[in-house]
Amino acid sequence: MDLKLDYRLILDEAPDAVLLINNELIIIELNRQASILSGYSQTELLSTNVAKLFSEEELQKKPFNIDEIERNKIVFLERNLRTKSGEIIPVEMKSKKLSDGNYLSIIRDISERIKARIELHNSYEKIKLNEFSFRNLFNNIPLGIFIINKNGTIEGINNAMANILGAPSAEISKKYNIFELNKLKNTELLSDIKECFNEGTNFYKVYNYTSVWKKKLFVRVHILPAEKKGNDKVLAIVEDYTEQKKKEFQLKILSEGLNRTPACVVVTNKEGEIIFVNEKFLTLTGYSFREVEGKTPRILKSGHHSLELYQDLWRTITSGKNWTGELLNKKKNGELYWESTMIAPIKNEQGEIAHYMAIKEDITEKKKVQTELRRAKEKAEESDRLKSSFLANMSHEIRTPLNAILGFTSLIRDYKLEPEKSEKFLDLIQINSKQLLNIINDILLISKLQINEIKLTPSTFPLHDFFHNLFNTFQQEIHVQDTKNLKLILDISDSEIMIKADKNKLATVFSKLIRNAIKFTQEGTITIGYILQEKDKPVFFVKDTGIGVSKEKQQIIFQKFRQADDTKTRKYGGTGLGLSIAKALIDLMKGKIWIESKEGEGAHFYFSLPINILNKKEDINTKKEQNWQNKTILVVDDVYESVLLINEILKSTGVKIITASDGIEAIEKVDTVPEIDLILMDLQLPRLNGIQAAQKIKSHKNIPIIVQSAFMEEDYRQQCKKVGCNDYIQKPINPDELKLKIANLL
Repeated sequence: MDLKLDYRLILDEAPDAVLLINNELIIIELNRQASILSGYSQTELLSTNVAKLFSEEELQKKPFNIDEIERNKIVFLERNLRTKSGEIIPVEMKSKKLSDGNYLSIIRDISERIKARIELHNSYEKIKLNEFSFRNLFNNIPLGIFIINKNGTIEGINNAMANILGAPSAEISKKYNIFELNKLKNTELLSDIKECFNEGTNFYKVYNYTSVWKKKLFVRVHILPAEKKGNDKVLAIVEDYTEQKKKEFQLKILSEGLNRTPACVVVTNKEGEIIFVNEKFLTLTGYSFREVEGKTPRILKSGHHSLELYQDLWRTITSGKNWTGELLNKKKNGELYWESTMIAPIKNEQGEIAHYMAIKEDITEKKKVQTELRRAKEKAEESDRLKSSFLANMSHEIRTPLNAILGFTSLIRDYKLEPEKSEKFLDLIQINSKQLLNIINDILLISKLQINEIKLTPSTFPLHDFFHNLFNTFQQEIHVQDTKNLKLILDISDSEIMIKADKNKLATVFSKLIRNAIKFTQEGTITIGYILQEKDKPVFFVKDTGIGVSKEKQQIIFQKFRQADDTKTRKYGGTGLGLSIAKALIDLMKGKIWIESKEGEGAHFYFSLPINILNKKEDINTKKEQNWQNKTILVVDDVYESVLLINEILKSTGVKIITASDGIEAIEKVDTVPEIDLILMDLQLPRLNGIQAAQKIKSHKNIPIIVQSAFMEEDYRQQCKKVGCNDYIQKPINPDELKLKIANLL
């Protein structure tokens, strides 16, 4: 914002008159010097044609050369300016086109230069009559002058010229031949001097030059023949233009900067009428300059702010002070936007307010981010508290089942126990192992859900069997936990119903809801099942007679790490991930979950999925024991315990099992043992991994391959499918599921 105010100050402090003119030659901005030079006030010149400053005869004689300016040339003209009082002032007018399409004209009073030129010319004509007067004028005139002959010898040079060049004296300067100076070779200045010798051409230009004394400068030079007859000598009149060039460059930077700045800039007269806006303003608001020129900024009012705010704004700026604040404004299309605004009064040479400049920044998105950051901060603080609570009890949740597993394992190994006790302890080991596995799976699953790594794999299955398997699993778990007086109830239709859904995800949802019910129900019943709505739309439920959930807590229990009681002194354990996982999976399946509960009266969880009942039955492999005595299975796994487990699972089927410990050995076994009927292939293998081995085997053998691995993300499944694998099963392996998959392929 300060940069824009500096621009105005520099403009007003410029020694030359500066006009900003549009392509219709209307003055849209001027500086203080333009008003001083012309005798007109800034208000009198604004919005008038620049021709007002010149007589008709002058304009006919020297037109504005718009065509040259439009070709991006800088046009120099010496012409006569007519002031308000009628006085004629000789001026130099330099004009160029700006990037926004407007024209910038810098006008300099050259009365002294013309006077000096005339005096010099008259003195030179009278040189033979008054040599002393000429020499006196020549040496003391404030303009640099030098005269050279056709040989390049400097015949005359004045003190001002020596000073411009940085020479010790005029006499020392005369010893140099300009045609032999390295600093002048191949320069535009030397080329123009030679042309003046050859053709008698006049030049009036600004040149960039480095003198013999290493002084770098810009000079404005008038090159002309020194004699009326013949071109034997050339006269050069020189001004040091270095400082002026710096100011012009500053003006150019600031002028370009106004249109390139990311902020909106609006300049009004003292009545508040718009006389200038930059490109950013036009882009943001959707208005053209013609639509806002002469209007007041009220054109942007949204009606959001009170009258008192605008009254305060005007009181502030009319008193000569800056006003800053935030305004909700309206674009041309009616869209609202917030902007941070600073409005500053600009005073003329008399110290009176002549204009107002507003610097505006679109802060619409920032405002949204002020709100969002505050909410994010509140959520982050709440999340930190919840995570701290989560981590504080995670050790407890992991160590509790580990304690049971390690303790009962030690008892079975170290003591001779009665069969009933051993069986009870084994059940407890299995239950606690599953509990520990569930905790690990929950942590991994919630992480994958957060990064959208979980994909749906729908299949068709009988809902009747699904619920019976679920019921049997949790019936056993509740039975082992004999400290609770709980009864599990199954409430489903007797008819077999087929649905198509992601069976594993559906089972995970039910597991989370049932375990939640077990945790918060000390005694009573837990009922699982479904009802049909709209004939073929199932609504699933898990109902318990436990402690229930208060109305205010029902909004948070589906969030990560949240429980109805999440304090460090809470009565009930758990990681706080179960219900959030259930909801996330239901969301993934495009479903909906809700709760009906009163504190102390149990909780009823319901969820629906966009699935239909299928009007067909499919043959489903049952759990009856298989007889595969004439079959051979190749188990590829480098972990001894995994191979041992598969042997035990399949022992009762009579199948023949051969093994390989890496991918290369697996390929060799396939090539040397022709009776292999099926391959169980692990993925993470030494030498050659499971996917590579499967691809090589499938390239020349049509043997069914079931991938068995802990890495069963969707990417791995797709890779397995791509190389020709027939099915996959995730570790830890479920014995019934493994047998079913083998049966389907054998």
